Amino acid sequence: GQLKEKKGRWKFLERWKTRYFTLSGSQITYSKSDSRKETLPVREIQSVKAVRKGIRDIPKAFEIFTTDQNYVLKAKGQQNIEPWVQCIHPSSCGQGSE
Repeated sequence: GQLKEKKGRWKFLERWKTRYFTLSGSQITYSKSDSRKETLPVREIQSVKAVRKGIRDIPKAFEIFTTDQNYVLKAKGQQNIEPWVQCIHPSSCGQGSE
């Protein structure tokens, strides 16, 4: 599905960029452009949380934490967040625990 990605943590000048994500088996693939795809193995995900940082509460956004990188993503609507979080949460996949 379509999500918006923001690079960096809370950089005000950075814009949300539309990416197309696919969860298939044990990996998430996302397109940065028509020809370039990136892969995030589900086993590398340590946690998934809604973005709530005091006044930095971003509606419809969640963050994926891996050992190497954090991804801040935003769905089109609040109803689209829960399926994504449930599908990629480590404990839902039978991997890891919180």
